[in-house]
Amino acid sequence: MSVNVVSVFVGFISGLLAALVVRGWQSRIDEHSQRYNDIRDTVLKIAEVATSYWLKNPNLQYREIEARLIGFWTMLNGLAVEIANEYQDDPTIHSQRLQNFYDLTTGGEYYENDERDPDPSRATAVQAEAAKLILRFQKYRRQNLTISKSLRIGFFS
Repeated sequence: MSVNVVSVFVGFISGLLAALVVRGWQSRIDEHSQRYNDIRDTVLKIAEVATSYWLKNPNLQYREIEARLIGFWTMLNGLAVEIANEYQDDPTIHSQRLQNFYDLTTGGEYYENDERDPDPSRATAVQAEAAKLILRFQKYRRQNLTISKSLRIGFFS
């Protein structure tokens, strides 16, 4: 009878430890996935604000929009660097991806000029580039979230 009790106890402890390890790993992977959701949400916010800006939305003050764009860009750059560091990649990989989107959202000839004309083509290009950027980050995530990397993220970062 005591051998069965010991076997049950060892099995219980083994199962408990395995469950804790798997739960910890899953928690880290979920946290990592949330960073991609944050990138997607930030890209969409930038696109929304830039679209309003380039369409000269009269409901928004332009200086407020410019300030919000700077804040969103700071967030997006920080998230991109964090993801690159987590995969032990060069952060310039993401900087290059972000450059075209940055140029579209802030690089117009009359950016920060109250006398600028509305630019619907730029607003459309911002939305298209936002979609491309989100798809690039999703592809990057799928390519880099291999079993070995997910174990490294889950246990060693």
